[in-house]
Amino acid sequence: MKIIDAHLHFVEHEMYFDRIAIAAGHENSEKHLRKMYRELGMIHGIVMGNRTLALEDHIYPEFLSYCIGLDNSVWNSIDLNLIEKHLQRRSCVGIKLYPGYLHFYIYDNSLAPLYRIAENFNKPIAVHTGLTAGNSYTVPKYCEPQVIGIAAEKFPKNRFVMCHFGEPMFKEASQVLKNFKNVSADLSGMLEGRMSKSSFPDSYIRTLKDSLRSIGDWDRLMFGTDFPLANLKNYIEFTKSIIPSTEWEKIFNLNAARIYRLENFS
Repeated sequence: MKIIDAHLHFVEHEMYFDRIAIAAGHENSEKHLRKMYRELGMIHGIVMGNRTLALEDHIYPEFLSYCIGLDNSVWNSIDLNLIEKHLQRRSCVGIKLYPGYLHFYIYDNSLAPLYRIAENFNKPIAVHTGLTAGNSYTVPKYCEPQVIGIAAEKFPKNRFVMCHFGEPMFKEASQVLKNFKNVSADLSGMLEGRMSKSSFPDSYIRTLKDSLRSIGDWDRLMFGTDFPLANLKNYIEFTKSIIPSTEWEKIFNLNAARIYRLENFS
């Protein structure tokens, strides 16, 4: 089975990423990531940007695409013209927002010009939602799943990706996906280091599985690892354990290829 990782982070020679990669049993390098992808049948990955808006800061190897990230390093000096130049690239497949870290609501009218650009290029807006493993810095009211629903209703021509499936607010996340067809979700950010399914209480796994099944639509869910936060092999095994085997092809490959318009990777 071919696998697309719909959510990872990749900045070589960065101290934080180096450290968490080691904790997960990996190295934060292109050489190592390429090796692991080859061994695990992973054919492509989508980097959630964590650098400046400079075009030259987002040159990735051929097996990676990226969403241009608007994190705390660029949020106060957003250049819409430069974002448009990113979206003109084939390798740039969307925009990534970090509302829980930066304390804003993604349905705010001030974001309308940004959303129009995304709409014009038919590229999705990926949004950090939930708390996620190892995350103690977000303010939940800005990144709870319901916020995605408000934005999806207010900006119906845009496509939104709920990163981390609102972890651990799974019931709320599933309700948003049921109500709004312009919302998809990735399943990244639940494992940290060498964690596995057995690291969670049964109630957590049961709520997650029940919430996924209740959506009634496996076409808008995507595999993601949040590399280098989690061990890649563990994350594949974890995702297989919470998804019916009949849906693996969609979750691990076809949905991401369609949602992020990745040519030649399905």
